[in-house]
Order: sequence, then structure tokens, then C-alpha cells
Amino acid sequence: MTMINVDEGKYAITIQAMKKNEDEPSAMANFLSESAIIKNQEGSLSLIITLLDAKTITGFQVENQAGEQIHAFDKQLDEEANTRDETFEIDQLTTSIVARVQYEATYQGQKIQGDEEIRLIFDEESLEKMN
Repeated sequence: MTMINVDEGKYAITIQAMKKNEDEPSAMANFLSESAIIKNQEGSLSLIITLLDAKTITGFQVENQAGEQIHAFDKQLDEEANTRDETFEIDQLTTSIVARVQYEATYQGQKIQGDEEIRLIFDEESLEKMN
């Protein structure tokens, strides 16, 4: 796991949702945007992740450096698009962050609920400053 240096400002970065213990995409990958936003304001880092199906994804947390699950401090729901931006305060950005996702869906008339741990993989090469 490598630390990604983020200068002051706002950046876009490519993100992949991978299975917890395998280098394969998680089933949750289709529910997360492939790009995230990182903001560094006065030394404080924020990570903004867009959930592409706000109704299915009922909860989302990321793990901080101490291994604690942290919840978003800000959530922006777009009901029309069924998306939700979740903003987390993070200690540092690394190439891999553990996340936990709770979901609820109906499949063939059956209600399915789950709580899964995944890995968010950030592509350092894709880090791009936004205006």
C-alpha cells in the first residue's frame, strides 16, 4: 500500500471496487462511480465517492488509518438520478482503502440484504487537478 501525495486543491482520481481478498472486481463495482474526488483544503483531506444506485446502497463506510470504520460527514442525494455523493474525512490517501457497503435489493421477488467488505483501489497515475 502506497501513500498518494495530494497537494492543496481538488482532484479527480480513478477508483476500482475490488473483492476483499481477491484481485477481482467486487459485485459492488457497478454501484460505484469509477472516479472519485479528493480535496485537500488547508491540510485536511476529503474523499468524495459517488454511489450510482442510492436506493440499493443503504450504507457505505471507509476505514481510517486506525482501522476504524468511518461514516460520511456529508451526503448529497440526487433523487432524480438515484445517485448519492458521500464525503469522508480521511487521514491520508493510499492506493488501497478498505470499505464496507450495505445493500438491499429485490431479486426474483426475494429481498436480498448484505454487508460486505471491499477494497477501493486508487490509480495514482490518474490523479488530475480540477478547476
